[in-house]
Amino acid sequence: MFLATKCLSVIADSVASEYPNAAQIIKTNFYMDDLLCSCPNVEEAVKLQQTIHSALMQGQFPLRKYISNSQEFLSNLDPSLIEKGVLNILPETSVHILGLIWEPVPDVFHVKSSI
Repeated sequence: MFLATKCLSVIADSVASEYPNAAQIIKTNFYMDDLLCSCPNVEEAVKLQQTIHSALMQGQFPLRKYISNSQEFLSNLDPSLIEKGVLNILPETSVHILGLIWEPVPDVFHVKSSI
């Protein structure tokens, strides 16, 4: 785990002068091999995705299994990068991410408890 985290940090440092926001996200928004972030609009999300994806590919860390509650965002991606079954997100769809349950349509997270 240390080596993967260190590699992400080195990649972030390599793009920090040109893309400070992307570098910050690479350094702080990964948990294991999952990246979770949000953007105020689709245009910014697409730019950020392209920058982060490109930077990580240079380090041989290909991102895949993208998911979003924005069909417009997903339509900007190569279909092979999108998580199977999320092209048509229905209101009852839920996704397990970072140990949480995310419902994309209302954009809410749930924690499953055994209590």
